[in-house]
Amino acid sequence: MWGEKMELRILDAIQRLHNPVLDWFMCFITGFGNFGVFLLLVAVVLMVIPRTRRIGVTVFIGVLLCGLLCDGVLKNLAARPRPCDVNKTVHMLVARPFGWSFPSGHSASSFTLASAVWFSGRRKAGGALFVFAALIGFSRLYLYVHYPSDVLCGAMLGVFCGYAGNAVMKRLAGLRKVKG
Repeated sequence: MWGEKMELRILDAIQRLHNPVLDWFMCFITGFGNFGVFLLLVAVVLMVIPRTRRIGVTVFIGVLLCGLLCDGVLKNLAARPRPCDVNKTVHMLVARPFGWSFPSGHSASSFTLASAVWFSGRRKAGGALFVFAALIGFSRLYLYVHYPSDVLCGAMLGVFCGYAGNAVMKRLAGLRKVKG
């Protein structure tokens, strides 16, 4: 499969960047991607505060949709082995993650948060979160646990889920105005 060979070459090229500082930073930054449930809790807290209720609902809907699509459907449909399962000679800095490789759940959830904030009209915060999400996505490549296409598709899924969360929020707000 030409695509997989090319993706492994890209991952192998990234391996040449390893040094103690980047190793520590990438392990640290990837940890922020382990926050699907945490994001739902943050969204609930935001929903309780009147000033941030809309963004909380947007994030909640987006993250819930992301989890259902990514972990509930796409990973099981694709059933793609992780690159560290294909190339077992790579020195792993993190434990092999549970489950399939495609799409990257870390990328999907972090891009969901960024795009939910962005589409809610908080452009500066959303822009900063997009940079953060890109770092999380790159960390997954650096750590050899995802292929580039896993991260790219996870990012696209996240943007879709953040957009969808915002669209549902706007629809709910419109229905509330008609009824109220």
